[in-house]
Amino acid sequence: MEDGEVIIIRFIRSDRSLNIFGEIFLVKEELIYSYVEAIIVIASHKLIVKRDEIIEHIFEYLLPLIE
Repeated sequence: MEDGEVIIIRFIRSDRSLNIFGEIFLVKEELIYSYVEAIIVIASHKLIVKRDEIIEHIFEYLLPLIE
Protein backbone atom coordinates (compact mmCIF):
# COMPACT_ATOMS: atom_id res chain seq x y z
CA MET A 1 0.00 0.00 0.00
CA GLU A 2 1.21 3.46 -0.83
CA ASP A 3 -1.69 5.56 0.38
CA GLY A 4 -4.63 5.37 2.76
CA GLU A 5 -5.16 4.47 6.39
CA VAL A 6 -5.34 1.36 8.52
CA ILE A 7 -7.58 1.68 11.58
CA ILE A 8 -7.07 -0.63 14.56
CA ILE A 9 -8.97 -0.71 17.86
CA ARG A 10 -6.96 -1.73 20.93
CA PHE A 11 -7.60 -1.97 24.68
CA ILE A 12 -4.90 -0.38 26.84
CA ARG A 13 -4.02 -2.36 29.95
CA SER A 14 -2.14 -1.24 33.07
CA ASP A 15 1.27 -1.58 31.37
CA ARG A 16 0.28 1.29 29.00
CA SER A 17 1.45 -0.70 25.97
CA LEU A 18 -0.16 -0.27 22.59
CA ASN A 19 0.77 -3.28 20.46
CA ILE A 20 0.58 -2.67 16.73
CA PHE A 21 1.62 -5.77 14.79
CA GLY A 22 4.28 -6.63 17.38
CA GLU A 23 5.64 -3.11 17.75
CA ILE A 24 5.04 -1.58 21.20
CA PHE A 25 4.17 2.07 21.81
CA LEU A 26 3.94 3.44 25.35
CA VAL A 27 0.89 5.67 25.88
CA LYS A 28 0.00 8.05 28.68
CA GLU A 29 -1.53 6.86 31.95
CA GLU A 30 -4.87 8.51 31.21
CA LEU A 31 -5.50 5.86 28.55
CA ILE A 32 -5.20 2.89 30.91
CA TYR A 33 -8.29 0.62 30.84
CA SER A 34 -9.79 2.26 27.79
CA TYR A 35 -10.18 1.46 24.11
CA VAL A 36 -8.23 3.57 21.63
CA GLU A 37 -8.33 3.94 17.89
CA ALA A 38 -4.88 3.58 16.33
CA ILE A 39 -4.75 4.99 12.80
CA ILE A 40 -1.77 4.23 10.59
CA VAL A 41 -1.51 7.00 7.99
CA ILE A 42 0.54 5.34 5.28
CA ALA A 43 1.55 8.37 3.17
CA SER A 44 2.87 10.40 6.12
CA HIS A 45 4.29 7.45 8.12
CA LYS A 46 2.35 8.38 11.26
CA LEU A 47 0.47 6.45 13.92
CA ILE A 48 -2.31 8.57 15.39
CA VAL A 49 -3.83 7.39 18.68
CA LYS A 50 -7.31 8.69 19.50
CA ARG A 51 -9.77 8.18 22.31
CA ASP A 52 -13.28 9.59 21.99
CA GLU A 53 -12.27 11.38 18.76
CA ILE A 54 -9.50 13.29 20.59
CA ILE A 55 -5.92 12.82 19.41
CA GLU A 56 -3.84 11.61 22.35
CA HIS A 57 -0.56 10.73 20.58
CA ILE A 58 1.15 10.97 17.21
CA PHE A 59 4.05 8.57 16.67
CA GLU A 60 6.37 8.05 13.70
CA TYR A 61 5.44 4.73 12.08
CA LEU A 62 7.22 3.12 9.15
CA LEU A 63 5.54 0.15 7.56
CA PRO A 64 7.89 -2.75 6.93
CA LEU A 65 8.72 -3.35 3.27
CA ILE A 66 7.21 -6.50 1.82
CA GLU A 67 8.91 -7.93 -1.24
